[in-house]
Amino acid sequence: MAAEELKALVDIATSLGYTGDELKQFISEERMRMDREKEEREKAVKEEKERVEKEKEKEREREFEFEKMKLEEAQKERESCKRRKKTS
Repeated sequence: MAAEELKALVDIATSLGYTGDELKQFISEERMRMDREKEEREKAVKEEKERVEKEKEKEREREFEFEKMKLEEAQKERESCKRRKKTS
């Protein structure tokens, strides 16, 4: 926690009437809450990045399969043309 944040937290706590041990407890609880919120935000960002990456991978796989299918169809067409020429 930055010094500015800590000072602001102390100012808030003292304005609420906290002193001594109560002030320390308030600061401690607020730090833990802020840390949890930060971890949750970081986790959400990480999960979103992973989701986006999975979607990109699926899209690459779909494109690959589509190209593969087009090549297979072209190959079948060539083979069909060759057979027609032989039988003609």
